[in-house]
Amino acid sequence: MDDLPDIQGLSQQIATLHLSGDLILEQPVGKHIRRATIAQIMNAPPSKNSHLMLGGRECKYVELVANVAAVTRAGTRIDFTLDDGFGRIDAWLPREAADIPSQAETISSLRPFDYAHIEGKVNKSAASPQVSFQIISVRRVQSGYEIFLHLLQVLSSVDQTIKVEQILDFTRLELSC
Repeated sequence: MDDLPDIQGLSQQIATLHLSGDLILEQPVGKHIRRATIAQIMNAPPSKNSHLMLGGRECKYVELVANVAAVTRAGTRIDFTLDDGFGRIDAWLPREAADIPSQAETISSLRPFDYAHIEGKVNKSAASPQVSFQIISVRRVQSGYEIFLHLLQVLSSVDQTIKVEQILDFTRLELSC
């Protein structure tokens, strides 16, 4: 039988990578970012402040791991079409944010069907079901395990009684059978 990957070790490496390179700390994202799927964003009701209600709490900033289906440069912004397998959403990045060297390098290297970590600000008003998703930060996914970890973290945030470590232990048991 082939050796199985050290899932817990990989998840710790990915979490370290996530903490060190994922968020632009000078942006107003801070600790209030919510991991989500596109379906959660699209189906979430609007809050009083034109943001989203996810899990009964107002959510202004989200983190996605999604397939970049298209990148289009349009005047003062760059438009993205994102697909995470649960839904598809159009998002935009202001041109001045795209001019930050690390962002410019990432964006120029993205090709259709590359996966990326995307942090952004969401707005949804009661008057319109349309979601506005402004990208704050985009980073190419380094490993397929990041996609898996993101989905586990989304699942864990949906049901606070489930911890990512429990899911990883369960997965290890399933893989070893």
